[in-house]
Amino acid sequence: MDATLRSSQTSAQLDSLARRLADSLWIGVHTEVHTADEGLADQQHLIAAMREIHSTPELAAFVDSFRRYCDALGQARAADGDAFSLALLLRCQAEDAAAARALRHIAREMVHLNWRRMLTARIRTAAEVQALSAAFTEQTVDIAGWLLQPDAAVFLEEIEAERGVMSDEYARDSRALKQRLGVLGVGRQTADADHRGRASVAGAVVGEVARTSVRVTLWEVMRRAIFGR
Repeated sequence: MDATLRSSQTSAQLDSLARRLADSLWIGVHTEVHTADEGLADQQHLIAAMREIHSTPELAAFVDSFRRYCDALGQARAADGDAFSLALLLRCQAEDAAAARALRHIAREMVHLNWRRMLTARIRTAAEVQALSAAFTEQTVDIAGWLLQPDAAVFLEEIEAERGVMSDEYARDSRALKQRLGVLGVGRQTADADHRGRASVAGAVVGEVARTSVRVTLWEVMRRAIFGR
């Protein structure tokens, strides 16, 4: 795909996501929280993830769009509160394919970044793997908790699916996965894999933890997203 076209599509998707998140802020349970700064503070885990995934200009444009949409929502509510509430509710219920694509991309890239960290850390015990994975799960849970439906489901489903893909690749050929992620020869965890790329028993813990740890909180997050934070 042409780089200019890809950049344009990314910008459009991030702009749609900014609108969805502004809507989420205004329709959320926390009815007194309606400023862009407070909304960005609430979404600190998402912003932190985006900072690693997107370029500085892309992130700056996203933040600008979010602020602009929040300002517009405030003006619309002041003009006609009843009409505002109905229009916002209907818009939040409608599918936004561009925002969903942005969320899926962010979810996949978050999983890849987490795997790079796990594969380059000097891990010696299963507990250390669990700690890394638990921190990642906390980040994903926090993000999902501030998303409306169906966005929360889209994000968590992509996280879990990509974790499964990476775990399968690791079990099949850990060396090939490291090469694909660009970390082959960068650091080395103890007892990770032999020279033929077959995961050892200790190294396989990485794959199993990465595949399963998000599931223990999945339904809790879904309940929060549906019934209130």
